[in-house]
Amino acid sequence: MISKDINYSGEESFKGWLRNTWFPYTDCLQEAWREAFLAEASEVYKIDHPADKFGNIHVKMVRLEVEAHVV
Repeated sequence: MISKDINYSGEESFKGWLRNTWFPYTDCLQEAWREAFLAEASEVYKIDHPADKFGNIHVKMVRLEVEAHVV
């Protein structure tokens, strides 16, 4: 398990990440509602995780790293 702090340079970058990773959820919405949903999700996230003094939005995550060997 590797802890990471992913840094998005502003709200548009952050919403781009949401758009690309949350599509299983946003595809269930009518297309006209998707951008409004992402904007609201971004605003709600920033309540508990405000942008830093440079405007960067940070997302802390844990990734599973696996190493495999042929036997």
